[in-house]
Amino acid sequence: MKDTTLRWGADPIVYDFDNNQRFDLVFYTELVGDFINKTDKRRYLVLSSITTRLPVSPEETVPALQKNASIGTTVTGHNWYEFSEVALIERHEHETGTVQWFGNWLGQSRKYLPFQLVKAQQVHYGWVEISTNVHNGTITLHRAAWCTTPNKPILAGQ
Repeated sequence: MKDTTLRWGADPIVYDFDNNQRFDLVFYTELVGDFINKTDKRRYLVLSSITTRLPVSPEETVPALQKNASIGTTVTGHNWYEFSEVALIERHEHETGTVQWFGNWLGQSRKYLPFQLVKAQQVHYGWVEISTNVHNGTITLHRAAWCTTPNKPILAGQ
């Protein structure tokens, strides 16, 4: 996998890690109009499938792990969910012209998004290496890996 960049309004980036002709993770953008707060929200999201789980916090964030962090059964402060849709970063454009960025993936360089891939009722752990750049409004997906041995933890970036 080579670097792939998601720009605002571009086509989604779809990953099928196990080559079963079904998406595992989708990275995409969407525009949400908040008429009450008079704000347009440009959201950069990740979506998991019925066979792929993301660790989601009560605040609806996913962790940006350091290299060599262990990815296994537990990710502190998060629970694993399939069909998760989580914003990595958001750009809020207010009616006043003010622009604000939000999200725990802001300014991250080569951090790791953990995931679980379920095949034949067995859990496989994996990661996607991601960088974000708010100056040009992009998310770069550098590379990804998953462990083909079920229930075996994997180190981020390995």
